[in-house]
Amino acid sequence: MKWVNANAESAIDPDTGYPIPGAQIPPIETPCRFHLDSTKTFKNPDSTEVRQVGSIRLDANIPLPLVGQEIEIPGYFKGVVQAVYAGQLSSRIEV
Repeated sequence: MKWVNANAESAIDPDTGYPIPGAQIPPIETPCRFHLDSTKTFKNPDSTEVRQVGSIRLDANIPLPLVGQEIEIPGYFKGVVQAVYAGQLSSRIEV
């Protein structure tokens, strides 16, 4: 799974604390397991309904994307995170 961290510090100038315009933030890559299922319906901020495409399973203590961030699982899925559940033994992302 790949995504760009919303709180990445690599695009911030350490001297001024301001973002560097045009700086490329490297994506974070994490091993995961993607499962197709569509049991839930989510509401977007504009009140449109979106059906769940699948779930992504991850090990615990791995950085997770935030709700609303775009992620990519090469060859399987590219879209927006709808829900994140972080647990002590494993984590789940619903897309």
